[in-house]
Amino acid sequence: MTTQAQVIPKFGEQTKAFSIDELKRLIITAKSMSDLNQAKRYLCSYFIPCADPHRVFWWDPDSKSLKYVIDKNIGDWNLTEYIIKWLAGVSAGRKMYFILYLKPGQDWGKGIITDFIQRSVLGTQLVYKTSDPQTILGSFNGQLQGKDKVTSDIMEIHEKYKTPTHYKNFMSTIVLTNENALRVENDDRRTVFLDVSLSRKGDLNYFKKLGDAMKYPGAGEVFYA
Repeated sequence: MTTQAQVIPKFGEQTKAFSIDELKRLIITAKSMSDLNQAKRYLCSYFIPCADPHRVFWWDPDSKSLKYVIDKNIGDWNLTEYIIKWLAGVSAGRKMYFILYLKPGQDWGKGIITDFIQRSVLGTQLVYKTSDPQTILGSFNGQLQGKDKVTSDIMEIHEKYKTPTHYKNFMSTIVLTNENALRVENDDRRTVFLDVSLSRKGDLNYFKKLGDAMKYPGAGEVFYA
């Protein structure tokens, strides 16, 4: 039986316990976006978000009842949804006019997500990473052609000994830093400051599992989808 032919019950109608192995199987065997929808339907047949009260409910077939995860365990869903949409906009080739700003400190695994996006999702031709803030703020920014300035629809590329050239600006920016990298006014509305959890600091086992998951065949395509 193919994934397309499988009939998946609606939320609250499942009779078997949720299986992460079954979810993986549906993802791995998907041959098209239509097939991948089977995995989404399987997940949605067990879990559903609720806005008021803010929590995620899941259907437990064994007790035939709903259970939930409270806010403190799932974080701010509005912010989570914003980040998902921000990344989706970037993946679709739209310029995002707000900077994502993370200041987590040393050894918090802050670069693992951007490494994954560059390596497995969008590629090095579209994602440029630098540890030098002058790449964005400095005078000679030829390496950013096709990449980014922060807010303008048009960006001016300066290269040494050449006439400045103007290009349509499609670039979006994520700042990951241990320092105070930006000077931001009190009324600034172009920067989204993200809290970074301390709970996984130094947890090498967790980051190894996360890294292995990101390297799993097809993980980049699933993330992009």
